[in-house]
Amino acid sequence: MDALREHVEPHTPFSSALNDLHTPEEAPLKPNYPGLPDGPEPAAYKKRRAGFLRDKGKFDLTRPEGWHRMHRNYAGLCSLVDQAWGRILWALEASGQLENTILVHTSDHGEMMGSHSLMAKSVMYEEAVHVPFLLRVPFRHQKPHHIPQPVSHIDMVPTLLDLLGKKDVSGFAGQSLTGTLLGKRKPEDIFIEWNRDPDEGGGPMARTVVTPDNWKMVLHDTDVCLLFDRNKDPLEMNNLYYKTEHAATVRKLRGRIEEFQRRNNDKMPLPEMGAAPPSGE
Repeated sequence: MDALREHVEPHTPFSSALNDLHTPEEAPLKPNYPGLPDGPEPAAYKKRRAGFLRDKGKFDLTRPEGWHRMHRNYAGLCSLVDQAWGRILWALEASGQLENTILVHTSDHGEMMGSHSLMAKSVMYEEAVHVPFLLRVPFRHQKPHHIPQPVSHIDMVPTLLDLLGKKDVSGFAGQSLTGTLLGKRKPEDIFIEWNRDPDEGGGPMARTVVTPDNWKMVLHDTDVCLLFDRNKDPLEMNNLYYKTEHAATVRKLRGRIEEFQRRNNDKMPLPEMGAAPPSGE
């Protein structure tokens, strides 16, 4: 298993034959590096950050140069993925199956890569939860286009079954996105669930809603909650959750999370409404 874990790229430890393919200018630091946010932040996030900044292993993350090196390595890994896609497309074309094959490119999670001086996942900042979802469906004969509203992974299986002509997807969670592909489905709230990770000492559970009008609220069961107006604050630097002028927004979005929990029999306890930040903030 240890040997296997050394070959899970693109992933930590972020290293490949293409480490030096990209210049620092082609792999810049994130605009929210170091990005220490205003307002309360979950203690679990602070603990993660402190651990990364203490670690002087492969990358010295106490200095910008360490983050620069990591970014260049990661860009090389992205180029490896591009090359792999090229081989897949070539093989499909050579076999005559390119125009009869649905291709999906996505990921199970994002990568902080220095945003808010964090790396990896396990947080609800945008860089960790926003992933690509690219579909190539040649037999629909649609021009390439970008769908601006977020969608959920839970809709992927019903979408693929629908595209394959299997109209009964009642046995699966989620719903088909084919209406969204045609611009016919109204944008909806997206919900994200995060449960305790025993490999990281437990940490808080989270229920998150991302709205079509670009608000994001994160309710942690035992830690600081988060509210971001991503129209005005796309880098998520200003936590509005505990500001009295945003209490109505908190109530509205909490109601949507509560309804999500009822629909899905989700028993995670939500924090008390109107409670102050946990001690230490």
